Amino acid sequence: QMIKKSVNINIGGEKREAKFTIGALEELEAMLPSHNVFSLMQKEQWSVTEIIACLYCSLKVYERGISRNKLDSWIADYCAEVENGMIDLRLRMLAALGICGLVVSDRGPFDEILTALEDKEEECWLTYVLTDGESNQIYITEDGGTTIKESSAKLVDIEDNLGNKIQ
Repeated sequence: QMIKKSVNINIGGEKREAKFTIGALEELEAMLPSHNVFSLMQKEQWSVTEIIACLYCSLKVYERGISRNKLDSWIADYCAEVENGMIDLRLRMLAALGICGLVVSDRGPFDEILTALEDKEEECWLTYVLTDGESNQIYITEDGGTTIKESSAKLVDIEDNLGNKIQ
């Protein structure tokens, strides 16, 4: 069983693999304003340029002949079809950097990002905010089960999925 080091993205009409090799990382760093993949991973907000650069370099590993124009049209279609498409792509790129095995050693958090992105059948049902300001979500699955992000902080605020406060 090989440890998976690439991320699947359904883009440009088919399922494609985005992977960061040493060469792809070097090419990415040459395109980044910071020229540094470590500082990119630590940024809270990524620019569209950074997201597209990541996609270009990681998809090119398998799609050798890909042009920027072709990629731009794929991304435009993706953003039209996928809710918050650009944020979705940014998370997939963050995950791809995290699981490639060349940038960070602990891939756990990045595998969790991918699991969350693939879990489309779960609907977010409640969001609650804790006293430490961290927002937590309760997800309800089709079979009625719930999954929740645990925390020991005290509960202060609960909203339903319409944003109404619940006492």
